[in-house]
Amino acid sequence: MIDFAEHIYDDDPNRGHPDVRTDLEDTSYFFLGNGHILTAIQYAKGGQGSQYGLLIMNPEVLGKKRDALTFYPENGLEHTMLRVYDHTTRQDIPLDKLSVQWSKADVPTVQVTTQHGPLQVTEKFYCPDNESSQLARTIHLLNQSSEAVNVTISLWLPDEEVRLELRLSSGATRETGFLYDLDSEQNVLKFDMDSSLAISENTREYWQNVSKFESGSGLLNHFVQTATTQLFSVMSKSGVVDASIWQYNREWVRDHGFMVQGLVLGGHHALAKTLLQRLLDDFVTDDGDTIDSSEKRNPDEVELDQNGILLNTIRLYVDWTGDFDFVANNWKRIRAVADYPLREVFVHPPSGLLANCREFWERHAAHGIEPGIELIYNVYCSIGLNDAAALAEMMGEKDAATRWRQASESLKNALLNNPVYAMHNETGFVKRKDLVGNVQRTIVASEVDDLPEAVPLRAEKEHFLDPDTSFALPIALGFINPHSDLSKKTLANLEMLWNQAWDHGGYGRYHFSSEPDSAGPWPFASLFIARAYAEAGEYDKVWRILNWINKMPGADAGSWFEYYGDRFAPPFPQIGIIPWTWAEILLLIYRHILGMEVTGDRIRFHPHILPDLGNIKVAIPFRTSTIHMHFTPGKEFAATGDTVFDVVADGVFEFRYEGKDVVIRVEYPDW
Repeated sequence: MIDFAEHIYDDDPNRGHPDVRTDLEDTSYFFLGNGHILTAIQYAKGGQGSQYGLLIMNPEVLGKKRDALTFYPENGLEHTMLRVYDHTTRQDIPLDKLSVQWSKADVPTVQVTTQHGPLQVTEKFYCPDNESSQLARTIHLLNQSSEAVNVTISLWLPDEEVRLELRLSSGATRETGFLYDLDSEQNVLKFDMDSSLAISENTREYWQNVSKFESGSGLLNHFVQTATTQLFSVMSKSGVVDASIWQYNREWVRDHGFMVQGLVLGGHHALAKTLLQRLLDDFVTDDGDTIDSSEKRNPDEVELDQNGILLNTIRLYVDWTGDFDFVANNWKRIRAVADYPLREVFVHPPSGLLANCREFWERHAAHGIEPGIELIYNVYCSIGLNDAAALAEMMGEKDAATRWRQASESLKNALLNNPVYAMHNETGFVKRKDLVGNVQRTIVASEVDDLPEAVPLRAEKEHFLDPDTSFALPIALGFINPHSDLSKKTLANLEMLWNQAWDHGGYGRYHFSSEPDSAGPWPFASLFIARAYAEAGEYDKVWRILNWINKMPGADAGSWFEYYGDRFAPPFPQIGIIPWTWAEILLLIYRHILGMEVTGDRIRFHPHILPDLGNIKVAIPFRTSTIHMHFTPGKEFAATGDTVFDVVADGVFEFRYEGKDVVIRVEYPDW
């Protein structure tokens, strides 16, 4: 049985250099990578730790921040900063000004600009070749003074200092550069001044062909561009990725399934396939069970939603990429994934719903989760079984298709309509019901020493389960009508989660009183609610969430921590950067705001265009083609283009994919 010890880690952020800490005050991490090398540029604006620094990691090896190949136990990241000395006096020229930002370039590039007295230094970091473990670092020097300067610039590797002595006349510039590389085992850092820093044509072409989104909102453009870039950057070439970088050093079907969906929407189809194949090969047992936190569980502790999410992800991947062979090549394993939740051990006979002792956010019996029915497990299994039925029809497996579709409909009907076990009441959706149909309102944790006394779950008060941000997902996914009374009541109830025990905005993942960790808002959970509000047409709430995320540390880079609150580390691990958040951003944009859905060869648009987006230009890789879209404000919805549209409903359009590029022009009501 799971106990609290699984959540305990031994990395103490108070041990060693301040750069050991992931959550330095007002810090952003800019991630660059290509599957062969993973790097992050730290930008610490709050004055803690190194002002900026370079972390280089082997993407195949999950580790803590202090495990980075460029991390020095005594000096942290200080030696990865470019140092500038007066060549005559041999003294440091202090760093007066610093900015770190994404740079517009042919490939993802981070630009660091510093001022050292009269010398302006512009550094650019990028991966010049997607097929090698190289990181380029170019350096541009400009003497802004009226006199010549003699300077020395210095960088360190673990075993050596590299110095360049330069003389620049007034107004003169000088460019140089370095190339970082990993050895054949990808665990020893190399340094080269002589290799070419040029970008390969294949790499340049790759980044020209990923998904593109441009609108009148700089905020939204930044979010989409950085999500598209960094979701690709943090994965290894074999599909290894930490569910929270530097935090867990573990992997999940759920988290990684959503990452696959984000990769597909971002135009990274080959990497999406690699990760999806790895999930089926390494994260699913022969009988269809899925692992979480890199562990196989007993039936009481299985995360049943993972089966549904994986099936939903496979169908999305196949529909978008046209890779129908993927289904045939993995059919035995896909069948097992679909059949596993329908086993007798999970099915609750009085209701027909699925039941065990685990919940969506991974609390379990030790946290007070009783045997019962979890809303989101049943929602995702219903959705996934319907998707499995569609995959079975592709395979000509009519009996399996019929059985899974009936099971999907049965779960949905029971969840919404069973007189005793329906998973909603006067407040909207409920999270859990026990085995006789009562709502489990509260939980009581076991009396164990591993759970810190300061967490809300240990306080002397009631610990409520409802509401829970997972309630937003059935609305976002179209499982229920987003304009229904159930949807409206649920969204109103979820507002309780905004600013619960804090005052800086954002939604907690659930009622903070039952939190076995620190109370605080979660970006990707808040994006669940943004997706639901987009479908419900409550666009002011969507903007509120996006504007809140934009104020959180990490927004400069477009990379966010798991949540924003105090962290009891140890015993808990340090807070990390969540790749799932990037997937949620891409799902919000492409699935909800642009309203793009695919079923077989039919592509449907049901846009929910936010106010103030103005003209929108989009290009999305789809199978062997590209779909180009141009949205312009107007008086009413209308679509034109070089294909035949079917009007399904007001503001809903469909067309059939015919194996070629498509240009679509949509006029939408100017709110």
